[in-house]
Amino acid sequence: MRRFFLASFVVIFSGCAEQLVAPKIDNSPRAIFDELWREFDNRYATFAERHVDWQALHDKYASLVTDNMPDSMLLKACDSLLAPLRDGHVGIDNGYQGYRYIHDDSTRSYDVHTVSRYYLGETAHQTSDGSITYGRIHDSIGYINISTFDIPYQEEWQPIVDEALNSIWDTKALIVDLRENLGGTATAVETIGARFMPTATIIGYTQERYDADLSHLSAPSPFYSATARQPLWTKPIVILTSRTTMSAAEWCTMSARILPNVTVIGDTTQGAFSSRLDRELSNGWHYSMSFMRVSDANHVCHEGIGLIPDIEVYVRQNQRVYSVDTILDRALQFIEH
Repeated sequence: MRRFFLASFVVIFSGCAEQLVAPKIDNSPRAIFDELWREFDNRYATFAERHVDWQALHDKYASLVTDNMPDSMLLKACDSLLAPLRDGHVGIDNGYQGYRYIHDDSTRSYDVHTVSRYYLGETAHQTSDGSITYGRIHDSIGYINISTFDIPYQEEWQPIVDEALNSIWDTKALIVDLRENLGGTATAVETIGARFMPTATIIGYTQERYDADLSHLSAPSPFYSATARQPLWTKPIVILTSRTTMSAAEWCTMSARILPNVTVIGDTTQGAFSSRLDRELSNGWHYSMSFMRVSDANHVCHEGIGLIPDIEVYVRQNQRVYSVDTILDRALQFIEH
């Protein structure tokens, strides 16, 4: 009997073992390239806004992928596929080398240290976490530079924001500098906006892509400003932007433009509003995509275009040499006149 049960157990276990073995994953270059293409084909939200024919891109680059090509060449093929999207939230990384598609046509001559030394002078301060530089220009104009909205500790950041704003609250106008701010979290934007915007103001709409139908987006869902924190700033505000103002910094600019006391000066923003979806391919490589279509309070989508400032400013290429800031100078001229 023991031999019978033992033999039966071995037979049954062997059969189960065959069924429990996971299917073999195809990690060949062609399979990985096609997997990446399919993932974007199913979830990416703004092909139309970026004027990209996704099928044509597959047909163009898939023929260049071979099963014996090295990882470095496969990564370049994937880069060639994704680059035409020109989307700052799109990227791919094999663990050793990666690509992020931040669009920058402007002259990168902005320097917060130049602003601190030659414009703010002795009034220049930086918050303890380094995210905000603030001070006064000509004593009567407040200046605040927010370098990032990537703030993981929201409860601690609110008093930091209040510290900067309260120190310049008695000035006649405020300059909010968002140049080269690559974004962060929506809650960080809400923390700033709560000192400027009325409660529950619609600042934009979001739609998510959730299947393979390229035109199938969820119904527009309104996005509201946070509960206002008194006192609210009602005096003139100038927001400075550049081509590397993106993501949450663009949300901040987009929402502030609703206010009648806000003027945007500088260069057109990046045009990357969607939240970023981070995922992994079967071979362990990581990639990210935009899965959301964002429009402003008037239902206008600026994805792939960016927010055009009220006053566009040409930036001198050699302005660092002369310790000047063309965009900031234009903002000061606007406020004084």
